Amino acid sequence: YIDPVLAGFYQLMAKEQSAPMATDTVLNLSWEELAQRTYEIELFIKENKDYQPIRDDLTWIYGNYVNALVMGTNETPIFDYKTHGFSEAAKTAYAAFINKYSDSATAWALTEYFTYLNSIGFTMDYNDKISSKLFFDTCDWLVSESGKRVFQ
Repeated sequence: YIDPVLAGFYQLMAKEQSAPMATDTVLNLSWEELAQRTYEIELFIKENKDYQPIRDDLTWIYGNYVNALVMGTNETPIFDYKTHGFSEAAKTAYAAFINKYSDSATAWALTEYFTYLNSIGFTMDYNDKISSKLFFDTCDWLVSESGKRVFQ
């Protein structure tokens, strides 16, 4: 007797429980898998965006995934702590994702992210207060804006 949308939501949550995105701040997925799972959540939202009982949960889940896409995690940072260079694996994965799913909100976020990354030469020192603030502000904006777009 459960609504199919709610059942689909529970399936998403079961996948997250059985194969979490991260454990103890270590990313469990490759950058490709992270982008793909973010896209799967986006598709679910687009198909069910008017189903109010889970809207807040979906907003949070999608935002959490986009946040990981653009920031990584503490133990799997998107910029190397020593060299300050952007992850080559993420760069390759994201470029392929953008080419494959160019009309998605997730690809929009990654395209905007690449514009930002190009402007900083794909390098960023987390210890530099000014550049790290700009990085975190940019990431917050990308999460917020892509979240709005996915519900349009």
